[in-house]
Amino acid sequence: MSEFDCAVIVPAFNAAAFLGETLDALVGQTVPARKVIVVDDGSTDATPAIVDSYGPRVELLQQANSGQGVARALGIAHCDTQWIALCDADDVWEAEHLSRRHALLQAFPDAEFTMSDCCSFGAQAGSAIGVIDAAPSSWIQDWGSPVDEEVFWLDDPMAATLLYNPFYPSGLVFSRESYERMGGFLPRYSRWRAEDMEFTRRYFARGEVKALCDLRKTWRYRRHDGNYSSKQWLNLLARAKILEEHESQGLVPDRLRKETEREIGSARAAAFDIAYWDGDYAVARDLYRRELPASERSLKRRLRMLHAWFAARGKGKANLAVSP
Repeated sequence: MSEFDCAVIVPAFNAAAFLGETLDALVGQTVPARKVIVVDDGSTDATPAIVDSYGPRVELLQQANSGQGVARALGIAHCDTQWIALCDADDVWEAEHLSRRHALLQAFPDAEFTMSDCCSFGAQAGSAIGVIDAAPSSWIQDWGSPVDEEVFWLDDPMAATLLYNPFYPSGLVFSRESYERMGGFLPRYSRWRAEDMEFTRRYFARGEVKALCDLRKTWRYRRHDGNYSSKQWLNLLARAKILEEHESQGLVPDRLRKETEREIGSARAAAFDIAYWDGDYAVARDLYRRELPASERSLKRRLRMLHAWFAARGKGKANLAVSP
């Protein structure tokens, strides 16, 4: 097979430091995509010049800075392929990534939303553990229907990803038809820290989606100081707010309402704990006052709040914004 009827969409904002390595991997696939599209999200560095250096192998689209979600939506709207793959501008695919994706889609034609595992690398990578490796010990057994030692169908993905979500953008391949049916990336969430989680959970809210998971590590997730997801308390707070949004929009089925509300509280509590242990005392103080539900205000957290309150005095207000 000469190519895979797939478009790879790469949102890029001031990505010059890593984009060349990302694009080398995309154009070097053993089974190439029909299109590789970089959407320059208003960069002020050499991002456009780097894309241009690849000539016709990589297409460049440009927009005023609008966030990753809007950039991804623009790239998808610009192509007509049967399949869509996402890749962030600092991640790296292994050479067999797309050939593996194509082979699995050929073997399992019912699949319309697929993911593969990855390894972390880079300056902030604590270990090379995979995303699914980090899942709770019984997560696959509880929610997966194995096909072989490396591949499983995810049963009830809406419930499964409430407990753990391994669907990172750079490992996703999904059908255009299912993307259009679920409504695509929404501009409202384009700048939110957890906008990719919002996208995948809204995908699964349709109920009938067939999600195929691959334990083989076919790409690398770069961790560095500039990662949008580097502040973990912000990620947790964003998760809680998106779950609330979906609940208010009727996207949470009744059978998962209690579990969702419990997870919202747990995410806020974990955000407080992490901010406190990171020494972000002004943040911890304001999270406790503005975000933490009464059910999560244990004696231990009340004592931490008192310590954070005195430690943060005179250091100014915290900024808890999840979106601009």
